[in-house]
Amino acid sequence: MIQAIGEMSRSNYPQALSVVAVTHQGDVPLTAAEITKFDGIRVGFSHERTWASMPFALQGKFSAEAVLRQLGSAHPRVAASISALCELGERRPVETFKFKDHPDAGLKEVQGLRLGPDVTILAKASCWYMRGDQPIIPVLQPRLSSLVPKKLGFYNALARRAFCHGDWVDALIEIVDLSEKDSDGTVIAKVFGEADIPSVSEDELTSFLLTYVEAQKLAAEIRSRRPKDEKRSEKKSPPKRGESFDLFPEGDEPG
Repeated sequence: MIQAIGEMSRSNYPQALSVVAVTHQGDVPLTAAEITKFDGIRVGFSHERTWASMPFALQGKFSAEAVLRQLGSAHPRVAASISALCELGERRPVETFKFKDHPDAGLKEVQGLRLGPDVTILAKASCWYMRGDQPIIPVLQPRLSSLVPKKLGFYNALARRAFCHGDWVDALIEIVDLSEKDSDGTVIAKVFGEADIPSVSEDELTSFLLTYVEAQKLAAEIRSRRPKDEKRSEKKSPPKRGESFDLFPEGDEPG
């Protein structure tokens, strides 16, 4: 149903994680309500810096505590998330390889997955590492709200479709989840390998994505019925080519 493309449709291009978070399989009205829930709300931060830090943080060369102190000017959630990645690197150091530094590998940080003429999902990753002879591609789940196991499966399936093809068909996806906190509020990086995640069949993925596509149509109808002043306040500039953005704010609450 979906195929990778180099040129992304300009009409609608949410992040894969956003699609997974808002979609309730088989429930188009509820999914449309989730899609429109945050219309008009401006978010004061993004996790672009968190994504960018991952190839360095996972190497285990940076102290989580020192990095947290150095990121005093960053948004607290971003600083805590990067610190958590550094702690994961200290706990489990790996030698990472940035996609940008190895263009011949054929992997790009943002890959488009087209669902149809009107919807293109953006999947994101920034590096890989080797576990023996096995390439591992880590992807982030930086939201405050965790994903239930089945949704982790859908997120994994979308990441596999985006990055595990051609020379990378045997690569494995690893989800680094940053939703967990300990008693003092410190973010904890929890790793989900493919063996830890429920498998998703092609039929299930197709049904899941069809729900999202139909919900997008319903969301467009809902927005079209709103007063002109309200619609004007919701208008957003399109992202630059290769830039990823969230359909709605991080988690369900700021910070």
